[in-house]
Amino acid sequence: MADDISRRSFFKRTVTIGGATLLVPVWLSGCDVIEETLGLGKSDKKKKTDDPDDEDEGKDAKGKGEAGGKDDGKGKGKKGKGKGEEESPEAKDVVFLNKGVLMEQSALMAYAAAAGLDFIKKDKAIMAVAGLFMSQHEAHRDALLAAIKELGGKAVDPKEAKAPEVPKDVLDEKAKKADRKIAVLKFARSRELDAASNYFTAATEVLLTAPARKLATNILPVEAQHVAVYDMVLGAEKPVNAALFTDEV
Repeated sequence: MADDISRRSFFKRTVTIGGATLLVPVWLSGCDVIEETLGLGKSDKKKKTDDPDDEDEGKDAKGKGEAGGKDDGKGKGKKGKGKGEEESPEAKDVVFLNKGVLMEQSALMAYAAAAGLDFIKKDKAIMAVAGLFMSQHEAHRDALLAAIKELGGKAVDPKEAKAPEVPKDVLDEKAKKADRKIAVLKFARSRELDAASNYFTAATEVLLTAPARKLATNILPVEAQHVAVYDMVLGAEKPVNAALFTDEV
């Protein structure tokens, strides 16, 4: 919503995503045909009664006319709707992929802001992990941009991404540095979980094209790994608390 970045040994593991339900495009239904009823004068009705052959010809002509009208009406309706009102699967996927670009760029902005804090900057372990995660988010963003181009869409400018709202306990200069550091880690974890959840939902419920779904499922396990790493750092009892992915953690 792709990763060629080398990872440390504890990141090298296989993640399998099962139970995904792939959506298919919703086919357009035909427009209803408005049938026009024509009134006949008394002389016309009498003529039809007196001459059965003429009446049969009239029925045949009417049947052909109605059939032709229905076919033309439905055909034009489907074609017009396909071009105008209804977006293609590729166009719909581009909308999500562009949101993914902004989400990844926002994550990069959050990491950059955290790295600028003095008590984070001095922690070599955190800085090393943050550097790795940032490089992966950057790779995700670039892969999303490439996918948008592949689908024939127009990519959003990453500069349009908004900086995330930083929690008050991170910015509280009166608080202990140790407490602020924990607040930073929890904030980073929440951002990673949001990303993982978005990619999971996209792959299983939103995306319609194979390239977009594949990219989302490639990015998802990396985001989930980030969450697990933060859980271990924060001392969570069960860093990986389920056999299958869930956003309720």
